[in-house]
Amino acid sequence: MNWTRPEDLRTQLKKLWERGELLACLVTDETLFPKRLVLKCPTSAEMAERFDEVRVWVGEIRVMPHCRVEMREFKHRVFGANAVPQEVWIDTIEDALALVGKLRDTKRFQLLLDVTRQRQPQLLAWLAKRPIRALELSDEWNLLLEIVAWISVHPRPND
Repeated sequence: MNWTRPEDLRTQLKKLWERGELLACLVTDETLFPKRLVLKCPTSAEMAERFDEVRVWVGEIRVMPHCRVEMREFKHRVFGANAVPQEVWIDTIEDALALVGKLRDTKRFQLLLDVTRQRQPQLLAWLAKRPIRALELSDEWNLLLEIVAWISVHPRPND
């Protein structure tokens, strides 16, 4: 059975987090959402042969929090009409972050982003390219901004 499980859906979003794409869109105001996730569904034959397993799978997908599940109806001569997931969508970045458990990290990043916009807006492009690295440096971020400000005022300190 290679049907998409709830953890597989989370993994798809975790990859976006790890690549920094979820945080980068906060910097650039580009949106990734709504985003359709890859959903591998049971085949018609599997629906007939493994009906109880398919029913359990449908239930797992339908109750996924922070997801919009679009259903399609299928009719079977024995089981009658049933609905199965056809597509899974994440409608907002907040939903994606909640699903992968990164709301707290995102709040920390938002603070970095706000202070960087105020003090060193020229660093926003770097922040968009390396948001995860910025989070790793969050404890030293204010000091780093001060260093950038000093270097801007003193580009050649020995002259």
